[in-house]
Amino acid sequence: MSIVAIIRCDSYDYGNVYASVKRGIDLLGGIEKFASPDERILLKPNLLVNVHPDQCITTHPSVFEAVAEIFKSTGARLSYGDGPGIIAPSLATKKTGIYKVADKLKLHLGNFHSDVETHFSSGKQNKVFKIVKAVYENDAVISLPKFKTHELTKITGCVKNQFGCLSFVQKRFFHVKLPHANEFSKMLLDLNQCIHPRLYIMDSIYGMEGNGPAAGDPVKLNVIALSADPIALDTVMCKIIGLHPSFVPTIYYGHQFGYGECQDHKIDLVGDNINLLINRDFKIERKRAEDYHKQTFSDKMIQSVIKKPVIVRKNCKKCGNCTIVCPTDPKAIQFSDQLRNSPPEIDYDKCIRCYCCYELCPERAINLEIPILTNII
Repeated sequence: MSIVAIIRCDSYDYGNVYASVKRGIDLLGGIEKFASPDERILLKPNLLVNVHPDQCITTHPSVFEAVAEIFKSTGARLSYGDGPGIIAPSLATKKTGIYKVADKLKLHLGNFHSDVETHFSSGKQNKVFKIVKAVYENDAVISLPKFKTHELTKITGCVKNQFGCLSFVQKRFFHVKLPHANEFSKMLLDLNQCIHPRLYIMDSIYGMEGNGPAAGDPVKLNVIALSADPIALDTVMCKIIGLHPSFVPTIYYGHQFGYGECQDHKIDLVGDNINLLINRDFKIERKRAEDYHKQTFSDKMIQSVIKKPVIVRKNCKKCGNCTIVCPTDPKAIQFSDQLRNSPPEIDYDKCIRCYCCYELCPERAINLEIPILTNII
């Protein structure tokens, strides 16, 4: 039986957040169950990009501070960090408000620049990862995901949060090697099991709906959710937004792999009444994430039915982030001239539909377009 604590929290007021996080941890057995004096603990928030917390792309600093204060009270030695999409880990903490909290509490920024080749023999799909040293410099990881939609995996929840613990090079490698939802999700599950965070505390006071994980819209959900089982917690959050959990490949395969529970009778809900927190107007495609590699289409046909990234030229500031993050070689998105007189161009024959450019565009200058053939079908 997996325990999931659902705590109603109506604002990011620090007092409310602290009380909610503490209540949730107490319902799971108390902080002593998750930390000991002098133990080294890594706090892993979601710091995808360096933006203000009001944009609801990153873990809110109030949640981060509450968790840090509670764990610090045990005498544990805390560090923190994440591997963002493009910029250095230290820069991703600035606008997000995380650095200010860490500086106040004297928390050390973990080593997210170097990595360790890790062999995970029990992996179902992937048995070798290059995981940042910050994970190995600590005795345990506490994962602090932000609840958002995601074009590939349906949601960014507990399982996907650990993708930030991979080296930058291996992130690019997996996007090229595993560009479709099911296989990419299996990799995420093996990675998460390899790192094996001790506890997940999800910031979903405000989440992101629509075109997540970076170009969607903030939506108030009034929830802080906690569990030691990432599959169970992601399952419960799907129920809150009216999405069938089996539509999310990390949940579907996570249960198959034995990495967690997704069946109602095996999840013990504690805390507040989930029925009073359900938001059926949450904007998300309520259908199964599809693995197009399992279809009988040719590669050209596959590319003609999957959503494709399209540059909104009037919004483009020509920063070049999209060209940097594109994992293909040669690049699928490039400037046509070195002076950057015009926005970059996308070569759809090279594009693998990983949507990295879309996720990490700071100007919302890349949209996802549904091909005409898909609408006809």
